[in-house]
Amino acid sequence: MSKLFDARVLLALSSALLLAACGGGGDGEASDVPAPAEAPALDKYLGTWQGCALNGTGKSVRATYQITEKEGKFSYSRRQEAFNANETCSGSADVDSTESGPIALTGKTTTVDGVAMDQATLTFNEFVLSKGNITSFPTQGPYKQLLGIVDSTKLREGDPKAAKDAEGYPTQLGSTVFAKQ
Repeated sequence: MSKLFDARVLLALSSALLLAACGGGGDGEASDVPAPAEAPALDKYLGTWQGCALNGTGKSVRATYQITEKEGKFSYSRRQEAFNANETCSGSADVDSTESGPIALTGKTTTVDGVAMDQATLTFNEFVLSKGNITSFPTQGPYKQLLGIVDSTKLREGDPKAAKDAEGYPTQLGSTVFAKQ
């Protein structure tokens, strides 16, 4: 009886392995299963981008984006320096802060103020205030942002203070135009 039992166990195991090897016994071909979606690359955004925004009251803000890639993972660093004494983004900053973390494109685009913008998510893991005071700390994310390249040399971003669309992205562009460094 043990030889008959062993043969049944062997037959059952062989059948299970054969069924697993061919994909489970369904009629569909392996190509019927869609491949997982791959996140779009941020290659066109790689590098350092810098811009100066004026607020019309004798103050200015210099912002610098640095977007990098390592082993297929993209990250960003955004430094803001506020100058309370001039509109030229020069001299000693009164406030100096940096946020950084992972960044990813969603694969969707939208048009804002006539500019084609990529929808992105940013999560900042680190916020460093090296000079000045902050009275409110922004959400750590992930938060939704828009990024776009204009004239192949200028980076634009959505205005995080603007109203949001139905998907939660800014409906206006920020005032800073970033130039590739």
